Amino acid sequence: MVWTCYNLQVMPQEHIIVAEKDPALRRTIAEALSGEGRKVIPVSDGAKLMEELDENSADLVVSALDLPVVNGMSILEALSKQDSYIPVILLTPSGNVEDAVEAMKKGAFYCLTKPVNLAELKDSVERALAERKKTERRTLAVPVVSAFPNIIGESAKMQEVFETIVRVAPTDVTLLISGESGTGKELVADAIVQGSARASKPYVKVHCAALSEGVLESELFGHERGAFTGAVSRHLGRFERANLGSLFLDEITEIPPSIQVKLLRVLQDGSFERVGGTGTLKTDVRLICATNQDLEQAVADKRFRDDLYWRINVIRLHLPPLRERREDIPLMVKAFIEEFAEKNRREVQGLSPDALDMLKEYPWPGNVRELRNVLEGMVVLARDKMLSVNDLPSGIRNRPPGEAQIMLSVGTTIDKAERELIRRTLASTKGDLRQTAKLLGIGVKALQRKMKEFNIER
Repeated sequence: MVWTCYNLQVMPQEHIIVAEKDPALRRTIAEALSGEGRKVIPVSDGAKLMEELDENSADLVVSALDLPVVNGMSILEALSKQDSYIPVILLTPSGNVEDAVEAMKKGAFYCLTKPVNLAELKDSVERALAERKKTERRTLAVPVVSAFPNIIGESAKMQEVFETIVRVAPTDVTLLISGESGTGKELVADAIVQGSARASKPYVKVHCAALSEGVLESELFGHERGAFTGAVSRHLGRFERANLGSLFLDEITEIPPSIQVKLLRVLQDGSFERVGGTGTLKTDVRLICATNQDLEQAVADKRFRDDLYWRINVIRLHLPPLRERREDIPLMVKAFIEEFAEKNRREVQGLSPDALDMLKEYPWPGNVRELRNVLEGMVVLARDKMLSVNDLPSGIRNRPPGEAQIMLSVGTTIDKAERELIRRTLASTKGDLRQTAKLLGIGVKALQRKMKEFNIER
């Protein structure tokens, strides 16, 4: 007889607090979210929710925005100040887009409109609990100012991106995401799909630049058996497989003109034929496109159809290059170091201020993707727990000081601008007062006075 030994592990119970003033809706949500290994605590107002949080820990809060006593926005703000991360899903009145945008900017995990779609709520709850567990394993040294876990940024330009995502995600509008290579266009597309009513439906991606014309046509629209040499069976295309869901077309400017005509037809009425087929098929797909090229120039050069351009350019979301949002670099550095230290089992804890300054001055032609790759290499090859200038790649470490740039946001005060200019110039000259004064066009004594005034150390 063979005996099998099982290692039984008791999983901790998940606690969810549901706050809703309508008794019937509160009961419906609580019953829908209840299950094995999960405790759901229903409360009728914001004060009772806060009391419950004080007495017991919670893994997730599902709260109506229009709660009595303490409203949902106040609860969200209170939870954002706590040390531990508790995701919040807010239920907002139908059509209240402004409050939903404000809630997402303040850190809500997701916003659902009433009447509540229980299937969408359950999906959001599962994703929120998964994010909660991930955060418990990996606590970042700084908060990521984003409603989207994989997109990091607190700059004004990124806040505009987040606001646009929140506004367009719940719709079925066709979206065009533009930006240089490495800015995170696919991550933004993912966030839009995750925030849409189609989140639980198929999500299909096509990188158009990676496929030849014949292969791309077959991948998009499918083919029948015998349509060409090697077509030994019927193949379902991406449009067919993405039916009722979302389709992401990356590098759309690489689509040949012959396929652009067929793509235009799908966007007009949802109809297409498989390669080698005669029957017309229908599909219901939410299309998201991306490009790192100047699409308007492609239209002017007759490489891209103008009628297709107007079809895909319903909403335009442009991602700024990293050099235009350098204030986000410290956030990214801390997040990436933590991620790669855990992934590669290294005890790296941070980055020295001098090394961070060099990263902020570098122009990052490869954008966020390049920064990620640089930091992963530094973490893997690190000699100490704290990364320093010596750990930087030579192309960054030995970059001539004259190439450094300082990016200042509109509205920066003169004092702050002057302080930053002096501090960064001192860093580039390695503390040489004469050279710093010469570069700034002032005398050494004047520089020393300014350094004392702004509390800048040499």
